[in-house]
Amino acid sequence: LIVTVIALISKILGVDKQILLVETVLIGILLFCYLTKPFVHKIETPDRDSIIEDIIQKFLIIILVISFLGMIISHFTYHIIDIDVNLTIYVMQGLLLTDAIIILSFIPGMIILRYTEKRVIQPLSSFSEIKKFIKENEKIESEGLVKLYSNYLNEKNEIGTLAKSYTELINHNNHYIENIQKIEGEKERIKAELDIASKIQDANLPHDAIRNENYYITGYSHPAKEVGGDFFDYYELDDDNLAIVIGDVSDKGVPAALVAMITQFIIKQILTQERDPSKVLYLINNLLYENNPEAMFVSLWLGIYNKNTKKLKFSNAGHTLPLIKKDDTFEYLDVYRGIILAILEDFEYKTEEITLSNELILYTDGITDATNDNDECYGEDRLLDFFNKIKIDDDPINPLLNDINNFIGKQEQFDDMTLIYLKIK
Repeated sequence: LIVTVIALISKILGVDKQILLVETVLIGILLFCYLTKPFVHKIETPDRDSIIEDIIQKFLIIILVISFLGMIISHFTYHIIDIDVNLTIYVMQGLLLTDAIIILSFIPGMIILRYTEKRVIQPLSSFSEIKKFIKENEKIESEGLVKLYSNYLNEKNEIGTLAKSYTELINHNNHYIENIQKIEGEKERIKAELDIASKIQDANLPHDAIRNENYYITGYSHPAKEVGGDFFDYYELDDDNLAIVIGDVSDKGVPAALVAMITQFIIKQILTQERDPSKVLYLINNLLYENNPEAMFVSLWLGIYNKNTKKLKFSNAGHTLPLIKKDDTFEYLDVYRGIILAILEDFEYKTEEITLSNELILYTDGITDATNDNDECYGEDRLLDFFNKIKIDDDPINPLLNDINNFIGKQEQFDDMTLIYLKIK
């Protein structure tokens, strides 16, 4: 506008160098002000840059630069006219062409930019609104946002594709969060049921030691998971006899725990009628073999101690060798190992008998298989060495567990651990 006004004044009053100089200075000042923005005014600053503003800024800078160059060229035209009139004509034609380009491009350019803002920039800005609705592990609750995107779904261009993608993204995200919430709810339900199962399994194990003038017996069991396949039991069959049971079901978790509880229940039922350990194992083996769809097996040691005779009758079904104390030294009791339960029908187990006058240690392989950071097992030798070095006044279970924990360090327990300690007085 300023350039046009000055050009008209120059036309009416005649071309004058002072007017051209003023025109050039004004354009320079305008360009300088636009680029440096020296005036301070309080404005609202958006939290992000606008694409359309950036485009308009570059467009206006180009227009101002072209205008500024036109003023400089027109200034030197007066010097050229004295040299070559034809050259002056060409220069003036170039200036007129430049003005025409500015006039013809500015208004259409602004229209195009306005159209671009409405059809491209505004949809993109509306798509960016999704940011404030996104929260971790939560659904995108915004019906208005989805409704806004639906305004562009029918457009056959990139905006339409983007709108469809955003709408599908919101729907997929919400379905995913719903599924995650269902899974989390299911996990909580399973966890609650496992807690109940753990309490039920724990309730079937003896918690109190038996202490009398003849013997002292106690036990410990800790599953690697919520529930486990290890089990132990000790209880008085009558006034003279004490039943001692320790077993280890293959695998871990709920299936092993179910088999362990079934086995433990069957043993109690059979012992009410049969007192020969090998015959008890024979009957248990056949029952488990007949009802074993998952081909799980059980190692089991069963003993019956008579306090009057101090005789211990026992039978072994593939279980770890017990430790027995003789002459103030622990050693592994050399017994017939037998085979594990539930893999071979009608297997004949063997009943053995020893006189027990000191201490007996029964355990599952979770004790000896405990592994440290160097993949070293606690092992049978270290277990034997522990009991030969420690001074046992009453209960060796806690000292043994501390020794195992010191050995494995930060490694997690990967197998169930169970132990029975019997001391004859």
